[in-house]
Amino acid sequence: MGHFENLNLEEVLTGLPPTENAAKMEFFKKDRKARDKLVSFVSNDCLGYIREKQTAKEMWESLKDVFAKKSIVNQVLLRKQIMNFIPLL
Repeated sequence: MGHFENLNLEEVLTGLPPTENAAKMEFFKKDRKARDKLVSFVSNDCLGYIREKQTAKEMWESLKDVFAKKSIVNQVLLRKQIMNFIPLL
């Protein structure tokens, strides 16, 4: 999230909108900017994961869910493959 922190947008990826009108307006401006950034960073092949999401937080959570799960599965498969090739001592 470093890029979003540098742009002061991390709160829209992790928090809820404030209840005060002035703060809410600022939050939604940041949310729009974060959504634009996410769409620009995501490859066309992955846009389907975020296309129907309404907020940057929803987009971020969707991407985390998809790719974190895949990463864990890949790690387990890789470990199994390594164990099959490394002789036990």
